[in-house]
Amino acid sequence: MNIVYTFLLAFLFKMFFAGSLLAQFVKNERYVDFNPIHTCNATADIDAIINDIEFNSKALRKEGGNLKSLRAGSQEILFSWPLRAANHFHENSYYGITNFVDHDLNYPNQVLDYYCGERTYDTNTGNHGGTDIAVYPQRWSMMDNDMVEIVAAATGVIVFKRDGEYDRNCNFSSDSLSNAIILEHANGMRSMYYHMKKNSVTEKNIGDLVVEGEYLGIVGSSGTSSGPHLHFEIRDSLNQILDPFEGPCNPSVQNSLWKSQKPYYNYGLLTANIQSQFQENSSDCKIDHQFFLKNHFQQGEQLFLHVFGRTTQEGDSIHYFLYRPDGTEYWNHLRIRDTGYANLFWAGRSRTIQSNEQDGTWKYRVIAAGDTIDKYFCVGSVSSVTSVLNYDIQSNGKEVHFESLSENAFTYLWQFGDGYESVQMNPTHQYDEFGIFEVCLTVTNGCDSSTFCEYIDLLPVSNVTMATFNKPIIYPNPANSNITVRFNDPGIEIHKVYILNLLGQKVEAHSNNLPGNTFMLTNMVNQKGMYILKIDLGNKNVYSRIVID
Repeated sequence: MNIVYTFLLAFLFKMFFAGSLLAQFVKNERYVDFNPIHTCNATADIDAIINDIEFNSKALRKEGGNLKSLRAGSQEILFSWPLRAANHFHENSYYGITNFVDHDLNYPNQVLDYYCGERTYDTNTGNHGGTDIAVYPQRWSMMDNDMVEIVAAATGVIVFKRDGEYDRNCNFSSDSLSNAIILEHANGMRSMYYHMKKNSVTEKNIGDLVVEGEYLGIVGSSGTSSGPHLHFEIRDSLNQILDPFEGPCNPSVQNSLWKSQKPYYNYGLLTANIQSQFQENSSDCKIDHQFFLKNHFQQGEQLFLHVFGRTTQEGDSIHYFLYRPDGTEYWNHLRIRDTGYANLFWAGRSRTIQSNEQDGTWKYRVIAAGDTIDKYFCVGSVSSVTSVLNYDIQSNGKEVHFESLSENAFTYLWQFGDGYESVQMNPTHQYDEFGIFEVCLTVTNGCDSSTFCEYIDLLPVSNVTMATFNKPIIYPNPANSNITVRFNDPGIEIHKVYILNLLGQKVEAHSNNLPGNTFMLTNMVNQKGMYILKIDLGNKNVYSRIVID
């Protein structure tokens, strides 16, 4: 009995730990392919309206407007990429090609793309005639927040426009129409842009000229579409479909129609994030995958490192890294893909921060296909982050160099007040016009953020001596109880100097009774540390960092 009991315990012990190891392996890693066909019926829609397109084209040429002038300068046309990230999109990339033109004229279920592969589809009624470019990973959120813009791939004249149609379709059987733009180019070719977001289509009208790279709309899912994507189609002057990709199984062109053709296997990373568990894939086409984002962990907690990419195949690698606050490597893992091709994918790996590890801001880095993405997160207690900015207006009056004087910052988001943004630490921005702009800098330490805003006044060069925008000379720095602030331009008047702590709070104020370009501060704060000088010049403020030792 004891022997049997002992054997049974040993067997259960072995099975328990074998099961735990298996479960841990399953829990600790994910590799999920996402292969949306993104079926659409744009080619059939174009065929249905071809008479309208031809009518518009002939009428525009006859009236002698933009199209007649454009066609008079007939030339070879090469196309640029028809999408771009919006200015407020700051991830590594945003798209994956899910379908090419189908060159096997037999249908259904007989497909052939330009590279002799099967990355396309057909239907019971015909072949797919364009290139489908999907946004990923949060498709609907990216559409709702106007993250990806459709732009003119070449200069042309609008010969067809449609807007106002429902834009959240998610199946191939939809009867609704697509929001779309069709351009005619100098050599008679036409480029078609389908499935745009409702009410996002350019305000320009039929007959108007648009230049290469000009905004046309936002990626959406209007018309017969199974998810947010752009259907980009090219036809020649005889209405024959042209596949712009040069390849061994593409008889429609001898040379690529792209200015820079993207590779067939365009492996790359889109974005990465850190979550409290593995994300959950939605079974509802109209709902994005659920993220469980988290950026502050305690020692002993498990974190889940995610990465999202495109066009992967067997043998591709992903290299994960974790770095401590002091810059030393905590962990790395190389993952080699051992399955076949995927249009889009997400992968994940979990890791526990040990109980004796460092407090502070950690870095998650992922490398693949030459792409490197860094994301920051906090472990335990962290130093507070403070946002402070300075700026220097350049000689043309519209170019401004910005400088972050922030403390404990790892990421930066500049909003320049004219609709443009930057995530550089110290960017230079070119304004289109003079005026007053509120510039805001938001910085993070991985888990907390701080925002500082300042108005800048850009005046025409003829109305201002540009030397007044030179940076101050501050000496000595570090200092003890006295410090001198001086500008080279004798026309500058320093009215007041405020000493701020790194939280932006006023510690002291020093008034200059005889405003001039030089001001000596005496009997300053006696507490050692780093401070910010806010220098009041009457019509603007200038900031600089000082150290009291």
